[in-house]
Amino acid sequence: MFEPEKILYNTLKSYSELESPQINSFNPLDKKSISTFSFHFKNLDNESDIYLTLIRLVENFVGDLPWVMHSYGSKKNYTIEPLEIYFLKRKHGVGYHHFLPHATSKKIAELSRKDTIELSEFIKKETWFK
Repeated sequence: MFEPEKILYNTLKSYSELESPQINSFNPLDKKSISTFSFHFKNLDNESDIYLTLIRLVENFVGDLPWVMHSYGSKKNYTIEPLEIYFLKRKHGVGYHHFLPHATSKKIAELSRKDTIELSEFIKKETWFK
């Protein structure tokens, strides 16, 4: 886990215990690879208000990229990821990165690393979330 993901992990963990946090990336050892963060809170059901609040925070975050927090179908985990990646996954599935030009992928990876840290800070600042 790279530093941006660790920061997001610790931010979310400060609100409720996490279960099965996971960084999803087509190359998790490459800092230029686009990562998405999947998780769920231990002992909270999928419709808990904490998830609804987080979804609003992620959608209201203004970074270099638009972001989304969602659950794929009936899965228990939620995923936080750049909106463009979400759309590509919905259209092309797990092989979405084959449809993303290398220069675009590199740019999204760089911006998402920066945004992940800023998103974590944005969530922490929202005192009504605690």
